[in-house]
Parts: sequence; C-alpha cells; structure tokens
Amino acid sequence: MKNIFLILVSVFLIVGCTKPKTYTLKGKIINGDMNQPYPGVHFTLCSQTSSGILAKGELTTHGEYITDKEGNFSCSYIGDNKNEYVFFTFGSLPYGYNVCDNTASFKVNANDEKNVYVAKKGWLKIFLHTKNPMKLDDTLFLGFTGKTFTIVNPKAGFYDSIQIPMPTISCIWGRGKKEFDLRLYKNTLTDKPLKGNPFVTDIAINY
Repeated sequence: MKNIFLILVSVFLIVGCTKPKTYTLKGKIINGDMNQPYPGVHFTLCSQTSSGILAKGELTTHGEYITDKEGNFSCSYIGDNKNEYVFFTFGSLPYGYNVCDNTASFKVNANDEKNVYVAKKGWLKIFLHTKNPMKLDDTLFLGFTGKTFTIVNPKAGFYDSIQIPMPTISCIWGRGKKEFDLRLYKNTLTDKPLKGNPFVTDIAINY
C-alpha cells in the first residue's frame, strides 16, 4: 500500500512540475508579386481554440513583431493543447495586399519554419469543359472584372492564364450574347478565393 502511495505521489509531482513547451516559428515574409523578401512588415502572432465546426473560439495574442531588412521573422509562443489554429494577422500591409494561399497558418504546438507570401495579384488558369457539343461558329463569352473574352469555336482544355487583383475572383460566361446577358441567373462564379502570387488558381468553365 505504501509503495502505491509513493508511486502516486511521484506521478503527481512529475505532472505538476512539467513546464509548458515553447514553440518557435521562423521564416521570411515574401512579396509574391516581386518574389522578393518583404522588410518592415508588422504582424501579430495569434492562436485560437475551436468551439465547433463552424465557429472559432477564444483568441489569444502572443506578441507583435516586425520583419527585419531581409524579411526574416522569428517568434515564439507557449503551447496549449486547446489551440487548433496558430497564425499571423497583419497590421502594416499596404492597401491591396493580401495573404496568399493560407501561408500565414502554422502547425499547432510544433516548431515550424516556412515562408509567408503576400501579394496584390494572382495568376488564374482557365480551363474550358463542354457540357454539350458546340455548333459551328458558336461563341463563348467569358467575363471578369475589367476583362471580357470572346472565344469562337472554343476547344475543351486549357485556355489561358491571366493575372487579376486579390483576394477573390468572380466571372460570368455564356454561349452566345443572349446567354451571356442572362448572367444574373446562371453561369456565374462568385467570390472564389484567389491564391495569389506566386501561386496559381485553377478554374473550370463548364459551358
């Protein structure tokens, strides 16, 4: 009985004296448009618990940081098993810049090293897929903000790459002008996240 008591006391002392681990995040913040390190970027290191599938819970901030002249960052936080998200929030990005492809999220309760990308624009790859056979001289109208494409006898497969502003894309399309004009009712893609430079976003136009 005495031995059992001593074992329990030892376990209690070991658990009670275990210190929370500190984890470090390192890397560079990169301007994806220029593919160059981004100096002087102000950001806050945060973690967050989850309170359900659709809602996030308690937010904790672990400090504010600024990248050095070569875009480097190094920051640390004390691990918490309740955390499900560890990420940066930004306070000094110029107007129009956005975080690319969720690169500002990190492994939870682990040392992690990677680059974080920010950009104003992103590349979009357009792929065409026919739902019904095209008739001779059928025209596909495809529209983005500030850009309209008129494609005669469009062929299925890769069509083109364009560069457009972050953070989301919307487009409309239709076979012939009349169907294109009915854009509010069908053939729309709205607010699809754009990954941002240097990453590429693929979209499929089913016409």
